[in-house]
Amino acid sequence: MNRVVTLVLGVLALAAIWAVCALASRGSIERDLASRSRSALADANIDWASVDASGRDLTLTGLAPSAAERARAGRVVSAVWGVRALQDETKLAPPEEVVAAEPEGVSEGEEPVAAPICDRADQIVAEIPAIRFPVGSTVLDAKSYGALDRVVALLDCPGLRIELVGHADSQGPSGMNRELSRWRAEAAREYLLSRGVGSGRLVVRGAGESEPVAPNTTAGGRALNRRLEVRLVEPEAG
Repeated sequence: MNRVVTLVLGVLALAAIWAVCALASRGSIERDLASRSRSALADANIDWASVDASGRDLTLTGLAPSAAERARAGRVVSAVWGVRALQDETKLAPPEEVVAAEPEGVSEGEEPVAAPICDRADQIVAEIPAIRFPVGSTVLDAKSYGALDRVVALLDCPGLRIELVGHADSQGPSGMNRELSRWRAEAAREYLLSRGVGSGRLVVRGAGESEPVAPNTTAGGRALNRRLEVRLVEPEAG
């Protein structure tokens, strides 16, 4: 009888030790996975998102500045080694209200005339500065909104369509650069849609690293190549 009791107590003791070790191991795995996921977000310049781990499952939270950034954060975290599943609880931050300046020469209560703007569409688009991005980022800043607001005014012109072309530097795999440049263009598209521009008026393209404006051999050149350009879509002939 004593042997049976001793055996049972021994089994229970081993089970207790195993349970404690399992809990400790799980806690270590969670801390390691959460730490590596946060580092991945930081390396990608994603400072608006937070991540927590439960076992090998992650929960992502935060207010994303754009749909493109929201999707990018999910991809960054999902790519971390050891992640089994991702629960994305991020939300889109409401776009900042941008007040457009009233055109000169327009009296109160008088509607501005679109024709002169449409006649100068080529010139206006050519004067829109390229929008720059930090390394790995697709986030638009306040200056970007000002440039894109010029596009909003242009789209009052009947039949006019705009191409948003994203670009990247040559750092990293070319396929990843194409995807990153596409998301930069998508970020601009999301903003213009929020300003009431119809989706049919916009064309989005990611050129990747294929159309540099400066050598990628210097940090300054790479900074110039991480950009978004606004172009007119030429009307189809006949």
